[in-house]
Amino acid sequence: MKWLEKFFPVQSRESEIEDTVHNCVNAIINSSNEYGPEEQLRIAIEVKNKIRSVLENEHLEILNDLHRYEKVLQIED
Repeated sequence: MKWLEKFFPVQSRESEIEDTVHNCVNAIINSSNEYGPEEQLRIAIEVKNKIRSVLENEHLEILNDLHRYEKVLQIED
């Protein structure tokens, strides 16, 4: 299925999401002295919600791409 990776750059999408998560976590760690525990928790929850939103949108984009490719290739379930 190597040919599939040419059309669906899943690895690059996963890498982008992973980099974003690492950047968010590092930002929280680096600013831990600036905020109290309640603020840190609030920030962590906001980051979690943002990441969940990004992943849900990414999931929908992938499903839409698959649907378009199925139409082009005339593949039906």
